[in-house]
Amino acid sequence: MRSGPGFLEAGPNADMHSGMDATHSSDTDLTRNGGQSLHHQISAVLRAEIFAGRYAENAYVPAESALMETFNVSRATVRRALLTLEQEQLIDRQQGKGTRVIYSQPEVCSRIEQHINRIEYNAARTSVRVLSFDQVLPPLAVRAALQLDAGVPVLKVVRLRMHEDLPLRYLVNHIREDIGRKMQPDQFERQTVIAALKAVGFPARRFDDEIGATLADPGLARALDVRIGAPLVELTCTMFDKDSRPIAHQWSFVPPQRGKLRSSIKSEDH
Repeated sequence: MRSGPGFLEAGPNADMHSGMDATHSSDTDLTRNGGQSLHHQISAVLRAEIFAGRYAENAYVPAESALMETFNVSRATVRRALLTLEQEQLIDRQQGKGTRVIYSQPEVCSRIEQHINRIEYNAARTSVRVLSFDQVLPPLAVRAALQLDAGVPVLKVVRLRMHEDLPLRYLVNHIREDIGRKMQPDQFERQTVIAALKAVGFPARRFDDEIGATLADPGLARALDVRIGAPLVELTCTMFDKDSRPIAHQWSFVPPQRGKLRSSIKSEDH
C-alpha cells in the first residue's frame, strides 16, 4: 500500500515519499487567521515539494479533490493555488489528464564520505519508531536513484527518530527488493539503515548526499509536531555497494531547530 504524508495519490506518476495516513488533523491545519491567504500557503507547500524533487518532472500532483481533503479547503482555493504554480511554469494543467510537473530539477550532488561512525554515535542516543514496512513501487526520483526499471518493487521503511518524546527526524528508506526481502521490521527499531544493510551482507561503501530545504506538508507536520508550511531541512542519501551499485535511498526531514549538519574541510597538505 502506498500513501503519502499528507498527499493522496491521484495521478499515474504521483510521487509519494512517506508512509503516513493522509487523514486531516486540525492540529496541522493551515493558518486561517494570519496574514497569508490559504491558496498561497497551499502553493508554497506544493512548490517546495516540486523543488525538492518529490514531484519529479512529468510526475502528476494529487487531484483537486485530494488536495481539498488534505488541506480542508474549497475547490476554488485549490484551483487558485494551482494557477499560481502554473503561472510560475512549474506545472501544466491538462483537462481530463491531471496536473503534470514540468519543472526540471537542476543536477546537484554533494558527496560525503566516512560519516558512518558519527551516524551510529548519534543514533545510539535516540530511539526509533517504525511507522511502516511495505513492498511498494518506488516514486520516480527513487527509481532513478536506484537505477531500477519501471514496475520493479522496493522495500519501503518509514521511521520516526525520537529523543524521549521529541520527534527529531522523519526517515523514509527505499531498499532494493532483493536486499529488502532479507530484512525484518524489528531490525530498524534497533539499527540504522547502514547497520541493517551490513547485517544482511550488503555494506554501503559510498554515500551520495544532497542537502536542501522544504516545507512541512500535513503528514510531516503531524509526525514532527510542527505547523503546516514550517521549514524543514531535507537530506537525500543514495547508498552504494563496493561495485558502485545503488542499494538504498533515504529521505530525512529535520526541523532546523532540532538538528544541525557540521562539516570540516581540510587541505591535502594539512
